[in-house]
This record gives sequence, structure tokens and C-alpha cells, in this order.
Amino acid sequence: MATRQEFYDNLKKQLDDLNSSADRIQHEVSSAASDVMEKGKVKLDKLREAQKAAQQKLNEIKTAGSDTWANLKQSAENGVNAVKHALSDIKSFFK
Repeated sequence: MATRQEFYDNLKKQLDDLNSSADRIQHEVSSAASDVMEKGKVKLDKLREAQKAAQQKLNEIKTAGSDTWANLKQSAENGVNAVKHALSDIKSFFK
């Protein structure tokens, strides 16, 4: 079983990688045709909301007491998975 720090570091790396991908997608959205750009912005907004929520969960884990961080694990994993899903959704939109 991973320690809190190992768990945090692993999820943070995943989120950082996803954030980098999201930044690249944002560039694609801003350079798309106007009708595609509008639809892409909606999906990008959902992605950014998921990123913000996932980061909040990571912050909660980092500051949680040793007796409560385990209760937050699933919630944090779900947050990162939501970012993955939103990123996949917007990537498929541009294919």
C-alpha cells in the first residue's frame, strides 16, 4: 500500500501530465474555425473544471491528517479520472 506522499506524488504527476495535454488542446481550440472553436471551448471549460476539482482533492490529501487521508483517496482518483475522461472527450472532438 502506498504512503500518502507516494499516492500524492503519483496522482500529481498524472494530473501534471494531463494538464500539459490540456494546454496543447487549448492551443488547438483557439486556432480552430469559429464554429468548431465555440464547441471546443465548451468542452475545454468542462476540462478546466475537472482539473480544478482534481487539484482541490489533491490539496485535501496533502493537508489531511494521517487518519483521514485514506478516506480521500477514492475521491482524488475519481477527480483525476474525470480529467482523463474530459481530455479524451475533447481529443475525440478534434479527430
